Amino acid sequence: STAIMRAASALLLLACTAGQQMVAPGGMTPYSGGGGGGGPRFGGYVRLSEPVLGFFVTGSSIDPMNGVFGPRLDSAAAKSALPPSLASTVGHGAYPHSHSGWTLAHVQKPGGRDHEWVLFDANFRERFACPGDSLIPSSGRRWSHLHRVSRVPPSEAEAAAAKTGGTEGGGGGGGAAAGGG
Repeated sequence: STAIMRAASALLLLACTAGQQMVAPGGMTPYSGGGGGGGPRFGGYVRLSEPVLGFFVTGSSIDPMNGVFGPRLDSAAAKSALPPSLASTVGHGAYPHSHSGWTLAHVQKPGGRDHEWVLFDANFRERFACPGDSLIPSSGRRWSHLHRVSRVPPSEAEAAAAKTGGTEGGGGGGGAAAGGG
């Protein structure tokens, strides 16, 4: 009976340990960028046929900007979650941050037909932008810090921020976004 208890305990410990391993040992290797030639590579591309579910941003000195953006809101869902002046311009989608109130959205450029990716802070002020009509935004170096008046009127921004839990937080300074999906 003691031997059975030991065997059961060992089996339980083995099952708990195995359940915690998501990837078998040796199942993960560093990403080499493909194509041989060693060393880091930039400028690669990905082909997508539909918008991704979300993005992860990291490396910014603006802490509320770092983290998971998603799940994706299509243009219909964006109408109930974003300020009307912003929701009416959504292209490939809007991605609310998981907890900070920031939003990554693919929207029409002010006064134009072209689209851009914009990071809006928790009060829907335009903070960073990346040009393009692709399904995913470019990474860090293609983003620009914005110094323009927001397309979202203050009354709409306040109402939307109250609905989404936005705050005045968000810090200042630079930062870079990294798209992924």
